Amino acid sequence: MKKLLLIVDAQYDFLVGGNLPVEGAKENMDKLAKYVGESEHAKVAFTLDWHPVTHCSYVTNGGEWPVHCVHYTHGASIYQPVADAVFAKMAATDVKIYLKGEHPEVEEYSFIQNEDNREMFAVSVDKEEGIDVIEVCGIMSRVCVLNTVKDLVANGYKDKLVVKLDFIGADDDNKELIEYCKENGVSFA
Repeated sequence: MKKLLLIVDAQYDFLVGGNLPVEGAKENMDKLAKYVGESEHAKVAFTLDWHPVTHCSYVTNGGEWPVHCVHYTHGASIYQPVADAVFAKMAATDVKIYLKGEHPEVEEYSFIQNEDNREMFAVSVDKEEGIDVIEVCGIMSRVCVLNTVKDLVANGYKDKLVVKLDFIGADDDNKELIEYCKENGVSFA
């Protein structure tokens, strides 16, 4: 069975001390780093918020969020222990990075909202790699993780999904995410 680990927005700005911190995210990302070291995955994919300073989501530009994950800044970087764990086990060719929110006028809570990402993901998962299981984890459960899961379901991946609750930085104790999974038959552990 070939597994893909999809890590949603494991970035410094979502950790305590970052610009948009989620309580407990660092501890869960540390658990994720340990899990990566102990488990087997055919592929790993990261999604990253990757915003210009003029992004529409920022309060300073009329949006609802503080400035966060500005491209090429420390806050937009992958949390180092997770990156180290992934690259200690995987060749760079087995790791994909999907950027979202790159365009100033477009909000993308899920990487699949970007058509190019959706097509690349489909080719990778369905055609090139033949992935059987997609494990989803990350930070911002009620926003980015939830929207990623919803979009994966809408794009036909429901039967492959396993939401890994132990490795999610939850801004609401995962309540909305768990409720969605139960109502839509998405596996979670």
